[in-house]
Amino acid sequence: MADTDPQDLLWLDDNACHGNFRNWTQFTYHLQLIVDDDERPETGFSRKLAREILTDMDRTTHPDGENPQGYL
Repeated sequence: MADTDPQDLLWLDDNACHGNFRNWTQFTYHLQLIVDDDERPETGFSRKLAREILTDMDRTTHPDGENPQGYL
């Protein structure tokens, strides 16, 4: 993840994390799960992948905790 474009990090902070350490930790945890999964083609950060993670993290979108487009 060290090669992630700083503009992508600013985009993520503006759209989701808002400088909140807890939000960053939660996002990073979910991203790491994906990167460590050998069956996933993604090997790093992308805005598309970030949107999928954020959708899964947003329980107001799917109150039952299920997401039909989930990354897991």
